[in-house]
Amino acid sequence: RRRLVQKLQFLVEDVSKKEIPTTSKLQTFFNKHSDLYVLLPRISFSHLYFNRKKRGATTDEDLRLMRAKLNEEAIAGDASKINRTDAGDPFMLQFTYHQITPDETANLFGRAFADAIFKLKADRQWHGPVESGYGAHLVTVSSYAAARYPSFEEARDKVTMDFEKARREQVDRDMKRKLRKKSQIFMDVNNSEGKKL
Repeated sequence: RRRLVQKLQFLVEDVSKKEIPTTSKLQTFFNKHSDLYVLLPRISFSHLYFNRKKRGATTDEDLRLMRAKLNEEAIAGDASKINRTDAGDPFMLQFTYHQITPDETANLFGRAFADAIFKLKADRQWHGPVESGYGAHLVTVSSYAAARYPSFEEARDKVTMDFEKARREQVDRDMKRKLRKKSQIFMDVNNSEGKKL
């Protein structure tokens, strides 16, 4: 039975590879399944972390003063004066992220943090506090790309892979249906006393 299954799999792959998909067929597949190829929104941001447990009652004031200082320097075009790693508290993750999605952000900082920063403007100003599971953060967004539908050419490689996968699955289903029509399956089923049912 295992060898028969393997033979069927090889046959399916062989049949599905015989036809090279035309651009027209790929374009039709892309148009029909366009929702599969939506490019998710992406954000690039930097943050400073403030440990509420460590700072206690001074946390909010520390955040306010640091945000004001950073934004003054951003306006003056002299943001390099502050060592951002030392301006907040030590943090186990990175301080800067490039082109990451909402889900990737949520996996790192929590859903509430991701939802909040994806609403911020990419104005290079510092915003916050933005809360995460770790504590409070000041955040500056350097770039934001909204979700969008790609062109066919942008998605062509993935469309080709998906088209070929769908075709293999269809060939597999067709072959199994034909085999079921041609074959009869006999089962020798015994009850607990060894007598045929």
